[in-house]
Amino acid sequence: MSRPSSDEMRALEQLLSANVFDVSAGLFVATFGPGTDSTPGREMRAVHEALAQLAGLQRIGLLGPRDDRALVVALECVLLWERSLLAARGWSGDHATPTVRLLRRGESVRASADPLKGASAALRNLVLPGTPG
Repeated sequence: MSRPSSDEMRALEQLLSANVFDVSAGLFVATFGPGTDSTPGREMRAVHEALAQLAGLQRIGLLGPRDDRALVVALECVLLWERSLLAARGWSGDHATPTVRLLRRGESVRASADPLKGASAALRNLVLPGTPG
């Protein structure tokens, strides 16, 4: 595996320091919003690819299998989607492929005039454990 460029490392650091709610809303739109497949389910791999593109990374796991920091951000985003009833994790197919499926609220946000604003609003009122709220 080739070494990541300084631009890729900078992009990874920006992703890790960004507000997780903003990243989650943007990733929701990148995964399910306008211009994406109209089906309500996505393989987790598609979520990872959308995050990489959103962050300016060539791929998730930039530094190989021992560095899963961007993968952790993707999982945090999916957990926030679940807590806000936008989407939920599941499995499909004979090989139990990890997927993410839009829920009714997520379908409404995706169909709205401004999906980013809708996703942000859905996520805004969440309080993470261990934070004031």
